[in-house]
Amino acid sequence: MMMNVKFYKKFGEYEYMLVCQPDCLILKNQSELEQIYKMGYDYIGGVFDFNNVLKAAC
Repeated sequence: MMMNVKFYKKFGEYEYMLVCQPDCLILKNQSELEQIYKMGYDYIGGVFDFNNVLKAAC
């Protein structure tokens, strides 16, 4: 879906689009973002298995 041009054309009249996936985090204010930033992580997100992606691409 995210790689399909037809999907994005349906939202062509909008300036912004919020895509909320199962592993997303929506914060209600700036202080929540600052608390997460202070944790010191470089990346927060779902697990990504590069080996399986590379096998599927070949």
